[in-house]
Amino acid sequence: MGGTVQSLTEVMYHLSNLLLLPVLAVLITCLAWVCVLAGGFLREWAARRLARRTLVALTVSATNDEQTWTMFAAARHGLAGHFAKTMPAINAPADLVRKRLATVEADVADSLAKLSFITRVGPMLGLLGTLIPLGPALTGLSAGNVQQLSGNLVIAFTTTVCGLLVSCLAYGMGLVRRSWYGRDMDDLEFIVGRVWPEVPRA
Repeated sequence: MGGTVQSLTEVMYHLSNLLLLPVLAVLITCLAWVCVLAGGFLREWAARRLARRTLVALTVSATNDEQTWTMFAAARHGLAGHFAKTMPAINAPADLVRKRLATVEADVADSLAKLSFITRVGPMLGLLGTLIPLGPALTGLSAGNVQQLSGNLVIAFTTTVCGLLVSCLAYGMGLVRRSWYGRDMDDLEFIVGRVWPEVPRA
C-alpha cells in the first residue's frame, strides 16, 4: 500500500513539474495579450471625448431627417462609428436596424468577455506557477541545495506577481469599459429609436 502511494505521489510530482513550462508560456502569452489590449484601451480613451461629443450631438438632434442621417453616417469613433460602418439606410426596415444594433451589443459583450477571461485566468496561472516550483524548492532545501531552492522560489514569486498584474490590468480596463459601453449603448438605442421610430427599444 505504501509503495503504491509513493508511486502515485512520484507520478503526480513529475506531472506537476511538466506543467510548469506550459503554465509559464500561457502566462507570458496572457501578459502580452493584456499589453495589446491596454494599447487599444489607451487609443479608445484618446478618442473618447470625440466619441461622446458625437453621441451627445446625435442625442440632442436625433430625428428622422436627412441632417441626422448625414451626421450619423459621418460618425467615426466609439459605438456610433462602429454602428455607422454598416449602418442601414434611413428607410431600412426595422428588423434590419434591430439586427445591426444587436450585432453592436454582441461585439461589446465579446470585448468585455476577453477582459473577464484574463481577469479570472491570471491569478489561476499565477497560483499554479507559484505552487509547482515549491516541490523542487523543498527538495533542494532537504538536500541542502540552496541554489535549487532560491531558483525555484524566484520562479514562484515572479509568476505570482505576473499573474496578479495581468488580472489587475484586465479588471481595471474591464471596469472602465463597462461604464463607457453602458452609457454609450443607452444613448445609441435612444438615437436609433428616434431615427427609426419603429425599432423597439431593448
